[in-house]
Amino acid sequence: MRKLNNLRVDTGKKLIYAQGGSLFGEVDSEAGLATVGATIVTADGEVRELSANKNEDLFWAIIGCGINFGVVYEFIFKAHEQKEIVVGFLSFPGEKLDSAVEATNTWLKNRGTDENITFIINRLPPENKFFEKKNFQIIYECGEPIFEKVERMPYPKLNMLLDESSNYGIRKAVHSAQIDHFNISSVREVYDSFVNYTNENPEATYSFIAIGLIDGKKIASIPSDSTAFHPHGDKSL
Repeated sequence: MRKLNNLRVDTGKKLIYAQGGSLFGEVDSEAGLATVGATIVTADGEVRELSANKNEDLFWAIIGCGINFGVVYEFIFKAHEQKEIVVGFLSFPGEKLDSAVEATNTWLKNRGTDENITFIINRLPPENKFFEKKNFQIIYECGEPIFEKVERMPYPKLNMLLDESSNYGIRKAVHSAQIDHFNISSVREVYDSFVNYTNENPEATYSFIAIGLIDGKKIASIPSDSTAFHPHGDKSL
């Protein structure tokens, strides 16, 4: 599949045609995208074009059930304008854990649909700090960060922030759940377990636990019968 990586763009219709071997990072850097069609080869050897108006059932399946329905020769994506967003890192010492969880819970109650936080537990060396607050002011009120970096960047760069920690060969586990608040005692238990484990296994200090608090309202706004991925509610994922 790696040689099936041609890309063409219909600027008038704002559509991107990406062959099945294209790398997501390269395509997403060109323009924001969402799947509106595909060409696949099914198990019976047939080449089928999929969209909301052609082979609808199969199109419904591939936009929620993964790779189980055939080999994708080409995806068709809807392009969207790439805008700058504000992205930042704030780090607090372990003794601020309870106040950080409490502040995050307060933020969850009031956040906008375009605001997200990833709550990370890791070991971080000290570094220079700088700049900006506003909508996340409640998080700053936890105390003085030991590390702070907030900046404007093009949206595609956001998808590359964890590239260094996502190299091949690194063990990863990804799970999802829907929550509407953080339980301080549970987060404390996770934190203590992480600290104890990395103390006993120094080679694991590169490890981290990341809890992505992604707003679910936009996902929940999509009718449940529109895709094979069923939105279960508007809580954080």
